[in-house]
Amino acid sequence: MIAGGILSLLVVSFFLIRKFNKKDDILLPNLTLSIESNENTQCAVKLINKGKGTAVIKNVNFWSMNKGETLKDSIDQVFPFNKSLWVNNSTFSNKDYFLASGDFLYLGKLSKEKVQYNGENFVKTKQIFEEQIKALKIKVEYSDVFSHKQPPLIYNN
Repeated sequence: MIAGGILSLLVVSFFLIRKFNKKDDILLPNLTLSIESNENTQCAVKLINKGKGTAVIKNVNFWSMNKGETLKDSIDQVFPFNKSLWVNNSTFSNKDYFLASGDFLYLGKLSKEKVQYNGENFVKTKQIFEEQIKALKIKVEYSDVFSHKQPPLIYNN
């Protein structure tokens, strides 16, 4: 009777392990980048998780072909704007960031209100943003929540 119970427990455990180890059943993240340049409100670089699983962002690097191939860890280092103009400016050095399925994160965002508050012309700032974004490269390294490394997301306009 005890042997039958142990055997039943082993069979159930085997099927559960097999079920959760199937590649098709793993909820994988799928990151994409969106460049937004709205006439009236903002300019932004947005990271979006369109997958079914949470993404664990390990590292994000930026570089501009206009400034050579030097890697930077935040977007404000590759644009010629004053750091105070950025509404959002994410840095990922030495820490993981969890991005849930369906969620997004601004890697960098300039709003019309903040640009004007700092005494700058938004139309001119937007034009510079659009010109600079053509030379921007971004590499996002990430994994799923089970520490399975995913292919890096590389943006190269």
